[in-house]
Amino acid sequence: MSLDIILDKLLTDNRNAELIEQVHEIIRGNLLPSELISSTLEKIRIENERFNSYITIVPPSEEHLRLIDKIVRNNMKVGKLIGIPIPVKDNIYTKNILTTVASKIYKNFIPSFDADVVVEIKNSDGIIIGKTNLHALAGGVSNVSSDFGPVRNPHDPNKISGGSSGGSAVTVAVGSVKASIGTDTFGSIRVPASLCGVVGYKPSYGLISTKGLYPTAWSFDTIGFLTRSVVDSAYFASVFIESIDPLEVSKGLEGRLRLGYIADEQFDVEKEFFKLLPFLESNGIDLVKLNIDFIRKITEIARVIRLSESASFHHDQFKERESDYPNDIAELIRIGLKIPAYEYINALKLRETMLIDFLRLNVDAIITPTTPIVAPEISEVKNKELEYRNLLTKYIALPNFFGAPAISIPAGKVSSLPWGLQIIGKPKEDEKLLKIAKRIEGILGR
Repeated sequence: MSLDIILDKLLTDNRNAELIEQVHEIIRGNLLPSELISSTLEKIRIENERFNSYITIVPPSEEHLRLIDKIVRNNMKVGKLIGIPIPVKDNIYTKNILTTVASKIYKNFIPSFDADVVVEIKNSDGIIIGKTNLHALAGGVSNVSSDFGPVRNPHDPNKISGGSSGGSAVTVAVGSVKASIGTDTFGSIRVPASLCGVVGYKPSYGLISTKGLYPTAWSFDTIGFLTRSVVDSAYFASVFIESIDPLEVSKGLEGRLRLGYIADEQFDVEKEFFKLLPFLESNGIDLVKLNIDFIRKITEIARVIRLSESASFHHDQFKERESDYPNDIAELIRIGLKIPAYEYINALKLRETMLIDFLRLNVDAIITPTTPIVAPEISEVKNKELEYRNLLTKYIALPNFFGAPAISIPAGKVSSLPWGLQIIGKPKEDEKLLKIAKRIEGILGR
């Protein structure tokens, strides 16, 4: 089936497929890539002044744009991302383009090669348009600790964006681009997606190459996607993951669903989550309450793995340049350096045992609030990054711990700020997860 026909089918059934619509307009000749890039760059420059979402803006060469325009005009074979501007998080290597990881340590670092994910974007005729701001060294979830300044929330610039893929979430939320690349080690796609009101999809561990990704914790690090709809996430992901068919995802998962749910009722977002459950039940979804102690135990064990691996990676550099690390990141590394080897090894063994229990759960997926609160004030978070880190990652660890896919979709607002619903699938069942998310997205009226 030709790409043109696939796009037609997807647009027939999906009113909010903005990325797909943009590709369709280019293929049909209604929009030249050079025109799109020009307008996008102008939007990004305006956006960046207000929200600080980019570290480096990357205008493509005139020669490159002429070539892409020629391909479109001559109806030549095109890739799935033909002419589409794609920003990537600034912990992903881009050849001959500054890659700072939002740290003064790497303020002049220019990689000699592209990360595999960047190669795939280019092979699909996408255009790298910029490098997005993040929590320094991809080590936190607020994006307050960036040596290039905090990323600001598009719903209220005094609030945090969430992180560490905050810049990637913001640029999609304000509409400058229709899709962006982020990374997720301990919620770094899903947290900003929730706080900024966009869709954030973390694929199963290992489905996408992490070659050329600055490591945070190698057994958790995952590259993923931020868009404004589930079907756009499926389409974008299909560039990198052959087993995902956006046409199948667009149908949603039919029949009765059996979902486990986990949540407290302490904060406003959690209370809104519980209000949502009867609505889901009335739309053909069976709900099963799961013990929240399960996710608490996972978070505790996952923390040992994440901090140990991060401390191992930073060990030598930290000894020489400790003063160049933001306070919250430095403290996490110090904690990681104190974790004994036997505790790390025991955590890895426990992961194997607990994975068996997870796979035996008789549910199609698990739902939680992505974050228990909406975005707090930047001023509140400063100097309290670790306190807010623990709060914002309350429901986050399970997918990273088990290498499972997870997605955050907008579910509502509290005090005019968005909150997200997290849906967690089982490892390598990404298409099923996306189909479930598509169905729930429809139930929520998006």
